[in-house]
Amino acid sequence: MRPRSTLLVASSCAWLMLASTLLADSTPLSAIPENALGVAVIRNLTTANEAVTKVTRKMQIPAPNLLMLAKSFAGVDKGLDENGSIAAALMPELDDEAGLGVLVVVPVSDYKVFLEALHPANNDATIAEVKVAGQEAVVANKGSYAVFTSADKRKLLEQALASSKSVEASLEPLAKWANDQQLYVATTPAGKSRLLKTIIDLLPESAPDDADEDTKEQLKTAFEMTRNFRQLLAAADEQVTHIAIGARIEENSTIRLNGRVAFVPDGSLSNWAKQVATPSGAILQGLPEGKYALAYGGVSPQFNAEFTRLLERFTETGTQQLGLSEEARKKMATAALRQRSGVERTAGVVGVARPGESLMAGVISVERVKDSAAYLDAAREVFSTLKSGAKNDADDPLFAMEEIQIGDIKAIELMTDLTAIAAANNANNAAKGIMEGFFAKMFGADGKLRAYYAAADANHVVTTYNKDQLSRAIAHLRSGKPGLEADDAIGNTGKLLTAGSQWAAYVSPQGLLATIDSLLQSFLPPGSNFRIPEFPASDPIGLGAKISGTGLDGELVMPESVVAAIGRYVIQVQGLLQGGQAPLP
Repeated sequence: MRPRSTLLVASSCAWLMLASTLLADSTPLSAIPENALGVAVIRNLTTANEAVTKVTRKMQIPAPNLLMLAKSFAGVDKGLDENGSIAAALMPELDDEAGLGVLVVVPVSDYKVFLEALHPANNDATIAEVKVAGQEAVVANKGSYAVFTSADKRKLLEQALASSKSVEASLEPLAKWANDQQLYVATTPAGKSRLLKTIIDLLPESAPDDADEDTKEQLKTAFEMTRNFRQLLAAADEQVTHIAIGARIEENSTIRLNGRVAFVPDGSLSNWAKQVATPSGAILQGLPEGKYALAYGGVSPQFNAEFTRLLERFTETGTQQLGLSEEARKKMATAALRQRSGVERTAGVVGVARPGESLMAGVISVERVKDSAAYLDAAREVFSTLKSGAKNDADDPLFAMEEIQIGDIKAIELMTDLTAIAAANNANNAAKGIMEGFFAKMFGADGKLRAYYAAADANHVVTTYNKDQLSRAIAHLRSGKPGLEADDAIGNTGKLLTAGSQWAAYVSPQGLLATIDSLLQSFLPPGSNFRIPEFPASDPIGLGAKISGTGLDGELVMPESVVAAIGRYVIQVQGLLQGGQAPLP
């Protein structure tokens, strides 16, 4: 992009702060031509500006009045319709296939008065030459809007004035979703295809022609993986119509980030999504209570044939890197598919790491399956194939599997030598010692990850990375008592997530920071006094996802209690930095 275009994008950000309420009978989209690739819209800015100010104050973060700042930056104080909405659109250039330009649409109450404030070269020109924030631009009136672009993109403005069809029709599938956002960015179908094609083109398919044979061989697996990604994105292009992300700050300062991926009606992805059921019972059902950094759960749908083949390719690429023969890879893929097909739903928790423990010590996964015995038999086949087929130049195996007894529990222990894998299977690799120490702190003693699999009953399989956790989780399941799903704080956040979501996750700020601090202490030299302060009590941050025949909706919700706790935490940290302990308000 040329310098002027880059500067216009910066100016666009200022213009996007100038409007507030979206009029029911007029939107800035009506002034944008139908061939736009994507749009960014700010609605209800006066209310949004007040909400941002309220949130930043609650977080103890100073923030200026954004509306006043934008007006001052743009040099406009009259003729602006502060009850309107504002938008920016990414446009293709008609005479340059790869060229792009930006249109900025600003609501006006009196275009002539608005224009005069910009000191145009000719007040009566249909397309006036002006300066915005010191940059040369051109502007024209269309309906109740002033439409801007950079001076070197004049043809885009001419196109906008001549266009009788707007982008509204192509964005109609997002209309209901967009109406719930205070600001959003969305692609049109053409923009979505251009975005995915750009990403695909950036993913290399093979090593450079001038690379030597050893380099090509070393990169073979990596390029096979990028080819799989290219196929995945190409498939998405055929089944997805729009991609959008939005944000909203609620009256009580709860912050929401929302994303939407719209599906082609009655396409293979849409028809598959219609079959994904809503979980029966609590999403975190089966997890024992206790402190956590992350807790998650959801249904385990069976993928359609096309996506299943793509997953198998990713799996095959990874196992090929481990040296498995083609026969072994096929055997493992068949067993893994049989294992996945028996899973109905999954829940998991990452517990707060205690000093001296690895990150994985507090991890528990509980899967509800059709048949625990069949699931574990398929797992044994996967593990035994890895154990016998994976190649390693060192004496120790990359994988080892044992049938063990933990109290009255029969379990499978799978050992994965992460250090050897990361060291490219070379026992003499100079980085092996460094990685062994790192992996030991992150995943377990001597850089070897040990996972334990066991059936709690006929329909539940538990996976942990610590024998005590396995016993604890199975005892909880067999007791039938409520666990983490009954946590009051999780319940508060859960009520804020969209009803009927098939997947949800909860991030505890307290648990996350405590875990980071615990891991940090294991890497710091003895005697170090640096500690991450404890985060004040709050509800967790929530994430949810809901899929249907129309599309996939994702959300991140930061409850008001987290926003308020951030403010208290800022005061606490400021006090520590100043050499004392500041009391929490």
